Amino acid sequence: MPLYALVDCNNFYASCERVFAPHLEGKPIVVLSGNDGCIIARSQEAKDLGIGMGVPEFQVRHIIRSNKVTALSSNFELYGDLSSRVMSILAETSLDMEIYSIDEAFLDFSNVSNAFEYASELRAKIKQWTGIPTSIGLAPTKTLGKMANMIAKKRTTNGVFEINKDNLSKTLESVSVDEIWGIGAKSANKLKLMGIFTAEQLRKANHVIIRKALSINGEKTLMELNMIASVYVEDVPAKQSIQTSRSFGTDVTNIEDLISAVSYFVLTASEKLRSQQKLARNLYVYARSNPHKSNSNRYYYGLSYDFSTPTDDTSFINNIAIKLIKAFYKNGCSYKKAGIVLSDLTDKAHLQVDIFDQQEPTPNKEPLMLALDRINHKYGGGTLHMASQNLSNKWQSKKDNMS
Repeated sequence: MPLYALVDCNNFYASCERVFAPHLEGKPIVVLSGNDGCIIARSQEAKDLGIGMGVPEFQVRHIIRSNKVTALSSNFELYGDLSSRVMSILAETSLDMEIYSIDEAFLDFSNVSNAFEYASELRAKIKQWTGIPTSIGLAPTKTLGKMANMIAKKRTTNGVFEINKDNLSKTLESVSVDEIWGIGAKSANKLKLMGIFTAEQLRKANHVIIRKALSINGEKTLMELNMIASVYVEDVPAKQSIQTSRSFGTDVTNIEDLISAVSYFVLTASEKLRSQQKLARNLYVYARSNPHKSNSNRYYYGLSYDFSTPTDDTSFINNIAIKLIKAFYKNGCSYKKAGIVLSDLTDKAHLQVDIFDQQEPTPNKEPLMLALDRINHKYGGGTLHMASQNLSNKWQSKKDNMS
């Protein structure tokens, strides 16, 4: 029987902040979104205070102040770096690995002897080498692995929990259908109307009825709960678009600053495009004014452009983006947010060139893009940038609480 381990970093963003500020250990922390607007991460101590996920900071400011909660601006460069370090440690195990998110990865433990002890040692190594605490769930299927990880995080002291045939029924009885990986709120409500409230009740349900109510995905979940592997992370559809956008710290009132912001978005998005070995067929650029200001100058506009040949060339994409901005820019308008979307993605290895292509040729650009990515990766994002990015960065989001 296969055995999967789901390694999940605990309260990841908050844990990253504690690595460089150990005095925050055991104290409530929240991490804020762009412009320090909403709560996007919480330590367990902050969760226990009743601070919700995604709520605007001003709505819980009284809780933050009265309980001396540390509120920090998001630092995604830091989180990305520590994520890479954790994933590198997992990769060194030489076990088959599937990275599920920035702070989660599945490992194939099928051939690991004494899996519980090995998981405990791996967890200790990650903590020692990176400072990031983790929880590890062990189970014969990935759905049960997610469930085991949740239990390891909430109900154990050693951070490791295994679901096997001996404790399967008892474990599933303690898990609500709302907590099952792949069961959303609507599906959970449907199950409850059918009298199914726990994972154990779902496991024993009729396959045909569940498939009719929740489609094939619901039936796969049922099979996974019965230790029959049916859900695979690699089956998740590949993303068909890459979006980069940002709300500005102060309103942008001239086209130069708007072009600077969009050029930064192009640089970031095209780097992601190349890292995924993808090419884009379409570019969409948009900008809008502040929708919360009550005046007559509210404005939203966007334009798209279809590339005759899919591309990942930063300079070419940026030139098109600037042309689109100039086409829809409106004088006298204050812009609060802008963004770009690269869509209709295709694998770089499967590129088919149109013999009637009128797109401007870009000879020898691939080595240049490779050098650009390597330098920015080594020395930090933005070390090399587009000439259209002015260095004042007046449009940058507010980060008044950066650690």
